[in-house]
Amino acid sequence: MRTRVRDWLLRLCFALIRWLQDEPAQTLQPGDVVWCRMPLAQGQLENIPAAHQIRPYVVCQEDEQGIQAYACSSHPFPRVNERKVCRISGSKYGIGRDTYVDTSRMWKIPGANLYQYYFRIDPADLERISRCRAAKAQTQTIGVGCVVRRQGEVYYIYAVHNGHFQAFAMHRSQTGKGLMVSCHSVLYALELSRTFSLDLPLQLLQQFSLSEISRIARAWRKHQRQEQDRIDPKDCRFDHPVGQMFSLSGTLYFVYLYSLRQRIYGIRLDEEGCTDYRLHREKHLDCLKPEKICTFEDLQDAVAIMQEDKVLSEEMARALLRRRRDGC
Repeated sequence: MRTRVRDWLLRLCFALIRWLQDEPAQTLQPGDVVWCRMPLAQGQLENIPAAHQIRPYVVCQEDEQGIQAYACSSHPFPRVNERKVCRISGSKYGIGRDTYVDTSRMWKIPGANLYQYYFRIDPADLERISRCRAAKAQTQTIGVGCVVRRQGEVYYIYAVHNGHFQAFAMHRSQTGKGLMVSCHSVLYALELSRTFSLDLPLQLLQQFSLSEISRIARAWRKHQRQEQDRIDPKDCRFDHPVGQMFSLSGTLYFVYLYSLRQRIYGIRLDEEGCTDYRLHREKHLDCLKPEKICTFEDLQDAVAIMQEDKVLSEEMARALLRRRRDGC
């Protein structure tokens, strides 16, 4: 009995599959999502894994040769302007993952490439897709969180200072060690031990999400704390009095702390009393106008906060306060 039921179910399943495969060519309408083989040349298809050569498309129009449709993906399209991508809720249609529709390009798909019906998009979502298609592409500006290319090298911009982009170098990872990020499906390692100052022109490759920017910022702060723990005050130079203020702009000042390895370290504050207690690096201070020197009490408060935030080691904090007290 069980064998007969199993055979009957198998025949029913195979019949259903054949019916689904024949369905698209007969009843397709705008808004139907169907599985199709990608309409690419054979040479291009060979570079794509077989499991990814068949993907869903949203039917826009049917003609004698096949259909015109937009490509879909379960992931955002990294190379497409975000205003041209429409996100469709997967839970709304019972398909699990959300679907992203790329309206920046209409594909012509021959009838021989049609495989299987998937689901149908309702009128409200079809209207959203139409609005995405008509939307003007958003101008993408370069700033914090951008991955850029300059002279063949790839960089991640983590800050902007005095009109210059501060960046980390990115290298394709062979080992998977270090701080890893993904750009256009390629794994890169961020080199936190060196920073670069970049100017335009730069080629924008990708804008990271806020969560990814925050993750990198946390890793950078951790790296700075670890670097501070390894610094021996005996290795530092003091080319200026500790606490010497230099004018960066009309209301922004750089407060000198110490020099190390051709770099000058300090903190920033403005006239309104807002202080950035992160360590900042400058290449030189020769072109900056020196101002007054911070009082011992103000420097002591700043050093205490930096020590609490693990920006300065206890040994370095004592060395800075000792030099300020001695007037060095």
